[in-house]
Amino acid sequence: MWWTVNAVYVANIHSVQFVVNGENYGEAYEVEYGQACEAPANPEIPGYEFKGWDTEFTSVKGDLVINAELEAIEYTISYETNGGILAEDAPVKYTVADEVLLPEVTNEGIQFLGWYLGEEKVEKIAKGTTGDLVLVAKWLEGYQIEIDLAGGSFEGG
Repeated sequence: MWWTVNAVYVANIHSVQFVVNGENYGEAYEVEYGQACEAPANPEIPGYEFKGWDTEFTSVKGDLVINAELEAIEYTISYETNGGILAEDAPVKYTVADEVLLPEVTNEGIQFLGWYLGEEKVEKIAKGTTGDLVLVAKWLEGYQIEIDLAGGSFEGG
């Protein structure tokens, strides 16, 4: 008696998970051993430039966790001092991950009211902020006169 034996091969299936900033980026892919995995759309994260994936996935031979490589974008800070003098060490660059305290600016005899971005007073650049910024110094307009009467009084009208 002769027996016929047929070999049946089942390809191993591997899980491929893409990760962005420590979180799963979509569902895991199931990929046959030795096959390529299709990458998801490039992630768009405010304040970061996507540089690529940290692991090759053209021939999957095991389960993979693939992390996005992101680089923080560097933004510029410009100051319009309106006659004031800005400290030399005033910050001129920042990234989305930075919190930046804004410098004071001096103008002999005039009171500095603060930095403004449009009509909004800004005391710091908060983490999560993106984009180039132009900050405008505002000053107290007019004059305030203090008179020392040396114990005397003033009757004015």
